[in-house]
Amino acid sequence: DQDCIVDDKCPPPTPAPAPTPTPCICEDQPWKFDESKNQCVRGCEYLDVGGDEYGTLNEDKCCDTHFLDQDCIVDDKCPPDIVNLPPTGAPTTGSTPTVSTEITGLPTKGTRSSESRDEDEYLV
Repeated sequence: DQDCIVDDKCPPPTPAPAPTPTPCICEDQPWKFDESKNQCVRGCEYLDVGGDEYGTLNEDKCCDTHFLDQDCIVDDKCPPDIVNLPPTGAPTTGSTPTVSTEITGLPTKGTRSSESRDEDEYLV
């Protein structure tokens, strides 16, 4: 019996990189009942919470199932739905002239026309 001598010149294989986690989309998360907190919850923070799931729009079903005639305790970590309103039209450009009929006092630099005016006359 002789020992076999191996001379391997290859480096050890490099491990495959860890897969990139899929980003969590909060609004796609179902409502769940978190038994440890005794509340209906929704959000990316609750991915590991076990228990019953009620779908993305079923907060009421979770509440009805676990709270019956009591006040439902809810923890929703997702932002509220944003209502998209139709555009109101093209924006205007330029400035809006300000027109006033209020008399503020005698002019300090004379009149705006080449006509001469009395000092008692106000510009309107």
